Amino acid sequence: MQKKSLLTNAILNMIRRASAILFPIITYSYASHKLGAEGLGAYEFSRSVIGYFLLIASLGISTYAVREGQEYRRDVVKLQQFISEVYTISFNMTVISYILLGILLLLWKKLAGYSQIVLILSVSMLFTTVGADWINSLLEDYLFITIRYIVVQITCLALLILFVKDQNDLPKYALIGMFATAGGNVLNIIHIRKRISFHLTKSPSLARHLRPMITLFSNSLAIKIYLISDITILGIFLADQYVGYYSAASKAYMAIKDVIYAMILVTVPRFSFLLAQNDHESYNRVYEKVSDGIVTALAPLSVGLYAQAENILFFLGGKEYVAGTAALKILSFAMAFAIGASLFSQSILLPHKQEVFFLKATSISSIANIILNYILIPKIGIEAAAITTLLSEGIVCAMTFSRGRLYVDHILRFSKDMRSSLIGCAGIIVVCGVTNYVSWSRLSNLMISVIGSGIIYFLITYFLKNSTVIHIINRVKVL
Repeated sequence: MQKKSLLTNAILNMIRRASAILFPIITYSYASHKLGAEGLGAYEFSRSVIGYFLLIASLGISTYAVREGQEYRRDVVKLQQFISEVYTISFNMTVISYILLGILLLLWKKLAGYSQIVLILSVSMLFTTVGADWINSLLEDYLFITIRYIVVQITCLALLILFVKDQNDLPKYALIGMFATAGGNVLNIIHIRKRISFHLTKSPSLARHLRPMITLFSNSLAIKIYLISDITILGIFLADQYVGYYSAASKAYMAIKDVIYAMILVTVPRFSFLLAQNDHESYNRVYEKVSDGIVTALAPLSVGLYAQAENILFFLGGKEYVAGTAALKILSFAMAFAIGASLFSQSILLPHKQEVFFLKATSISSIANIILNYILIPKIGIEAAAITTLLSEGIVCAMTFSRGRLYVDHILRFSKDMRSSLIGCAGIIVVCGVTNYVSWSRLSNLMISVIGSGIIYFLITYFLKNSTVIHIINRVKVL
């Protein structure tokens, strides 16, 4: 099968992730004014609960399939058999996940008030399984993924404006949010089968697939715990409105994190392929380009998130959500650790099949996160949730960095690109400081800061010959 450009895949995946994040942010801003912090808090708590069952249904299948499937890219028959076996396991795990969810709804009385929203959001498990989006990632078909998501997001935005008018429309918002997240996977059914044939099988080779899947699942579960346990525990100890305040800060943080993570995620198939070919020289060369690109993209976003935290939250939800400003500023520091951990794990450890060590790192982080959340949230409130996230991301970053050094010659270089990015960030601080001092309205302040910071950062990195910026400009010129 034809090998696609890594940069093209990264850009397409970033656009897809950005559309899947940008539209929800727009809808979140709209819904926050219509539903209020209490309504959104109830929604986010329900979504955090269903997130654990989505993980059970996925069982680490996506990462496993994308990595291991590279061995069969040149043999269509073996690839079809591999996909059929993995798809069958995915289907069975979804059935198990629904059974476990039903049991929890019956036993946990607190969920009684959230059961309608939880059940609506649970449909995403079915859509995710049937859609099998991991097949598109395995085949590096990011163009289809990007177009599909943009179409779905625009449709959902229109539905939101038409049908969500007040707090009584929370179930409608949950339905639209669910479809925006996973509904596009339904379109995969026809598209994927045009490219490759697969089916449910009676013999999915459990002994062969299950052990690495469970390891990757455990990694994903540990990561999910320290990412969403703060929302879950906030919902247990505090009122829904506080969950709403923190969820606004968390959404801004996750939006930026996911865009950068999209760049990293597309490296897994390529790095796995290069290692399967024992081409370590190319692997190291590509890693250096990827790490420079990540720093170039991450640095301005993290700095901007801190500098404009209050205005971002005001834009997302209004005046009452500004209560989450301190939490968002703390999360902006966590961003560097989070992206570092993602780079070291997805681009180094997993392609080198070091998922057991990654599991160790994420497990330690998750345990620390849960313990600290239970101790600190009742005493400090939403800021405690941000602090525990910062500490958790730091633990994973430090551990994955330590192990990753064994496989990459220069795991973290103070390169020319990094230096130009840091100087560019100084320009962002100046722009945001001036706009905040002039004191325009919050919205105009945010818009001017974003546009001005973007222009300053681009000019500085361009004139300092940042290789990532130069390479993107050259690719655009060709188009």
